[in-house]
Amino acid sequence: MSCQHYVSHQLTHFVGRAKRRADARYRVLKTILDSGQLLAKRPKDIETRFRAPYVVQRHIRARLSTNMAFEDSVVCFCDIPPGDLAIHMEKYGRFGVAFQKHFLVGTGATPVMYIPRDGRPPLMPHFIKRTEGFATNSEAFDEFYKRYSRLCMQFKATEVKRGLDVETRELARSFNLLRGFIDSEFLTRLKFFDSFEPDYGTKNYYMEREWRIQGNLTFHLSDVQRVIIPEGFARRFRKDFPRYDGEMVFAE
Repeated sequence: MSCQHYVSHQLTHFVGRAKRRADARYRVLKTILDSGQLLAKRPKDIETRFRAPYVVQRHIRARLSTNMAFEDSVVCFCDIPPGDLAIHMEKYGRFGVAFQKHFLVGTGATPVMYIPRDGRPPLMPHFIKRTEGFATNSEAFDEFYKRYSRLCMQFKATEVKRGLDVETRELARSFNLLRGFIDSEFLTRLKFFDSFEPDYGTKNYYMEREWRIQGNLTFHLSDVQRVIIPEGFARRFRKDFPRYDGEMVFAE
């Protein structure tokens, strides 16, 4: 049976994008492999002393379709075969580490759900009224999020309000528990993109085939399936990691 070549058995994470020099990017990769950890980027407004493994920061005034409504502490990977990584590396750099997909699934990795901003909602929401043309996904999801956020605020206030009967308090408590699940398991995994963006466009997120892990990833060097580096760093890498038995791919 032939293998499908448009998806990969490995998921790849690229490192050091914020560094300007290749040497600095290599040091980031070395630190990750030495420590056995890929650290999730934490939301800006969360205090560093707050050490929960996974944090969701919600911005109720942001539009959901901007991908700015939620900030959460995740590690991102791309599901792209090695031979097709050129476009992705142009955006994220040439130093990467890949793990078997089934290994990452066991740590909680899931793919995101891509939504074209300019597309038409499959089911026209009744709260979007149009006399001409049609509502876009952006309009529908942004209106949903505005109403959902308003409801969340009301139930949050209800749960702590005094003088309410037990049934009302329990309803508010149940909704707030559901809200946490909806936020972390659904809304943070939506990713809106522009369908007319060219392949090399920085906002063509669909090309990334993104997967995410909530919180940090801890691993052993033996879990690393592939390392991607420029060829000029090959000898240095072999010296730094003589026990590495995985695949080494040279970034062009």
